[in-house]
Amino acid sequence: CSDIHRCVRCQQNICISCEEGFISKSRFCEACHDVNCAVCSKYNEICDICKSGYFLNKAGVCVDCSFEASCNGRDAGGLI
Repeated sequence: CSDIHRCVRCQQNICISCEEGFISKSRFCEACHDVNCAVCSKYNEICDICKSGYFLNKAGVCVDCSFEASCNGRDAGGLI
C-alpha cells in the first residue's frame, strides 16, 4: 500500500488505517473535516477524538484548550 498517500496500515492492498487526522476510504486517505480532529467517523464530518491540546465541545467542534475556559481539566481525549 505504499502507493496510498498517508496510509499507515494495509491489508490485501486496502488501507485499514491512515495518519492522524485522516480517515481510510479503502483506496485512499481523506482528511477529517475538522483540521484539529485526530480521529473522525467514516463520513469524515464527525470528529470522534481531537488532536492533543483540543477538546471536543458539545457542538462537536475541536476547540483550542489554551483559549477556551470550558476546557479546564480536559484535553483532547476528555478528562485529564
